Amino acid sequence: MLGRFRETIDAILRVVTPSCRAEVESALESQSDISDECKLEIQAVLQSFSQTDPQNPENVNREPPKKSVPKEHFIDPKIGVAIFVGLLITGVGGYVVYVNQLLQKYYPQKKEKKLSKKKVTSMLTYSYI
Repeated sequence: MLGRFRETIDAILRVVTPSCRAEVESALESQSDISDECKLEIQAVLQSFSQTDPQNPENVNREPPKKSVPKEHFIDPKIGVAIFVGLLITGVGGYVVYVNQLLQKYYPQKKEKKLSKKKVTSMLTYSYI
């Protein structure tokens, strides 16, 4: 507990003005009181400690964390979408070909019968009319 108190005092002394720092150090050695101006300055520092992080008063001197910059993409998102759509269309087309091959394997097409010469000539004569 005493070590934590000393850490807090050291953190305060790093932040306050040099005149107040000298006054606090002399007051700690001689067990005397400090001025009202120095008390107000220390209170302001303690309030800023409680607003930042009550567990770690040394964070007062640090700058606030910067906003994280988004990582650059490995490839442009538009190109990625185009590649995805292309692969999707290719996949669907390949699946259609695969299903058609299976259908032809299990349900082969019937061979067409050859028409006799008589039927062919009759069809030709009617087609020109």
